[in-house]
Amino acid sequence: MVHRLAAVCLLIGRSTYMKSHWILGAAITAALALGLISCGGGDGGPAGPTTTPAADGTVLTIVSGETDSPVSGARVTVDGGTFTTNSAGQVTLPQRPANMAPIDILAAGYLDRLTVFRGQETRLSLWPRRSPTGLLESDTVYLVYTHVNWRDGVPPLLQVGAAGGDSLRQRYSRAPVQVFYSDGFEGADSWAIDNQAAAVAELNDAIGGGLTYVPPRFAEIPAANMGELHVALTIDPTHASCASGFVATGEPPPAGLAGGTLRVNYCSVRYAGILHVAMHELGHTFGLRHTADSNDVMSPGSESQAFTPKERLVMRLMLQRRPGNTFPDTDVCRWRPSWCLD
Repeated sequence: MVHRLAAVCLLIGRSTYMKSHWILGAAITAALALGLISCGGGDGGPAGPTTTPAADGTVLTIVSGETDSPVSGARVTVDGGTFTTNSAGQVTLPQRPANMAPIDILAAGYLDRLTVFRGQETRLSLWPRRSPTGLLESDTVYLVYTHVNWRDGVPPLLQVGAAGGDSLRQRYSRAPVQVFYSDGFEGADSWAIDNQAAAVAELNDAIGGGLTYVPPRFAEIPAANMGELHVALTIDPTHASCASGFVATGEPPPAGLAGGTLRVNYCSVRYAGILHVAMHELGHTFGLRHTADSNDVMSPGSESQAFTPKERLVMRLMLQRRPGNTFPDTDVCRWRPSWCLD
């Protein structure tokens, strides 16, 4: 019989899986019920750099980040001039914009996108407000941009931070993510070890390319370069969160461009052997937060062993953005130049 695990929460920058049932899911659902400010209009984000440098008569192409299909009727403002995309999703600029010139994109059905001109990137994707996958604007708010904390680490005093108030957490480097068995896994039961490899495989399948988690192995954890993050898997019942009733914790990427090692800790080998717990915590190392939909792996208390279509879509969309992006869809270069490397 599968032991029902309960809520997962963020505690001081870490996601924590709680033993109490569904408390956090209910709280997030209540927060959603309060309503969010609708940020209609158009979203855009780089779907990947093109290979042709922009010149006079530069053509920008605006596409859906979900389907890669052109978005017609989008309003694109560059250097104070405003243009409307044609049926091919394109606008032709009279002259090449200066590097890092602001670009604002508004389109029905997409989040408002505020980005900058990067000479090699002339194809800009938009983040849908809602999708046939079931993704809603509120899912984006909570899965990507919202912290959820336990006050002083003691349930059930739930405290939900400002919805959409944090930046997108993600590694800057697209180098493969190295995953290591670390403290506590030496001599652990094989099913707990194999379960981590299975969770990594599920995460890779959900990401669908653009970033790969390397299957976990026993090895010394190397130093990480800037923007590069490793993952260390540990079993440590003395971890501070375990004394508070948590069963597992997963660290999200830090804000900004820092490199280092993220830790996923299990409070016993038992919890290390539960697939949906491992998938959830590894999801946090990718940068996912929480959702109120109990069908989602990232829902507190969920026992789902497959990432849903909307979670998969969110991960693909996140990889079209740079770390530091803010809600609804504002490029880091527009608000934090020190984090803007290109």
